[in-house]
Amino acid sequence: MQKNVRFRNHISVIFENTIRSIGVIVFIFIGNFITSMDEMEDMGEHTTYLVLVLVGFLAVLLIWQIFVWAKTYISIQENTLIVERNTLNKKRNTIGLKNISNVNLEQNLLEMILGTCKVKLDTNSLSTADQTDVNIILKKKDAEAFRQLILHETNPEAEAEEQAAQGEQRKFVSGMDDIVIHGLFSINFFSLIVLVGVVAGAIGTFSELTLEDVEGGLFGMLFSILVSIWVLGGMLWSVVKGFVKYIDFKIERKKDKISLSYGLFKKVAYSIPVDKINAVRFTQTMLARIGKRYMVEIINVGIDDDENEAQFFFLPYAKKSKIEEQIRMLLPEFDGCLELGEEKQPKSIWLIWIPKVVLYFAVMGVVFGIMMEFIPEAKLVLLAAIGIISVLALISKIAAFLTIGTAVHKQFLEIVDGSIGRRILFVKYDKIQYVTAKQNVLAKNFRVQKGEIYLLAAIKNQVHSLPYFREEEMERLKDSL
Repeated sequence: MQKNVRFRNHISVIFENTIRSIGVIVFIFIGNFITSMDEMEDMGEHTTYLVLVLVGFLAVLLIWQIFVWAKTYISIQENTLIVERNTLNKKRNTIGLKNISNVNLEQNLLEMILGTCKVKLDTNSLSTADQTDVNIILKKKDAEAFRQLILHETNPEAEAEEQAAQGEQRKFVSGMDDIVIHGLFSINFFSLIVLVGVVAGAIGTFSELTLEDVEGGLFGMLFSILVSIWVLGGMLWSVVKGFVKYIDFKIERKKDKISLSYGLFKKVAYSIPVDKINAVRFTQTMLARIGKRYMVEIINVGIDDDENEAQFFFLPYAKKSKIEEQIRMLLPEFDGCLELGEEKQPKSIWLIWIPKVVLYFAVMGVVFGIMMEFIPEAKLVLLAAIGIISVLALISKIAAFLTIGTAVHKQFLEIVDGSIGRRILFVKYDKIQYVTAKQNVLAKNFRVQKGEIYLLAAIKNQVHSLPYFREEEMERLKDSL
């Protein structure tokens, strides 16, 4: 692909955007149609007009998508990427190539069938850190060429560096055993319990239903079953996705760049400059904590800005020794992190939490009083429920106290969060945007503080809480910054 050439998205973008909108509209329409079938039968010929209106609306939607596609252009001119949209409101987005932090490729199932590929560009901008700056859909071959052109323009010496670094390439390719282990330890135990409970409840409910019990008769029941399958399918996917999402996982370090790819139904390929990595996070679910396994994630601007991605995956679940070996090979800038120890929260925080405990029982007392006014016969059930909730809250608080901690190391700030599971974050000091500190009267008396650090990242990874720790440590943190 050449510079200074003006081009459009692949024409399949019309189909993708239209089918996405049609799916939502049709789903809503079918639901309303089934639940209101008796009323619509009385409407007679008006039903025909309603269908015609719907078809007309979809036609307008398709025409609008064609118009947007025809009037949207992309080009690379000098050292900038320009995206123009000359529709009813003209818009011109100009991005300096040197500000591009990530150039990633992604393919969903539809794009695999059509032979197209999505190029996703992100920049070092806090204002757009929670969204992908540019999405471009091209034929797969053109997408690869476009990606290489952008990478070359952002680093003109890239080709020479890659050739010089051939002898020091470091690569990890997962086997099926790695994926199975990752899937097993990424299961959320509580999600699994909820899924089993919901499935059992659904089976019990539908086994006792008759057509007369459901509004809309046979069609209403079919629609209810479809909705239930849709909901249960989503919950089931949250449990099993760890087994299939990262199939064919490959990660490679070349000089100062990391290339990563994976996927079966949705293929992605990322290219991340190492100097854009702001933090590394080691994650453990409850099962992984018991099995002493860790998963690794990285945080930088542009990562985690896709609402369909829960985290930016870096290394699958493995034992500590294997994770340390892989970090040493692929990301030596964070080598030795897991060997560093954190400082737990001071015991004085139990006294600091006393006002919250008092408030909790006051709220529970009010709730209990209100409920007794309406259902006095459920006194024992309400007391049991409040007791169970209180015990679970206490267990969670104790687990959090035993887990949470922080440490100001020579090179990194370490923050440990969680209760049943655990997340260990390591941040280099020059990657911290700023720090805030908080201290109430009780905390001031015990000379402890808590606060927050802010990173340049997507909104769910911008702010990280600092648990209560000694004032002297806060001073050390300020000095390190």
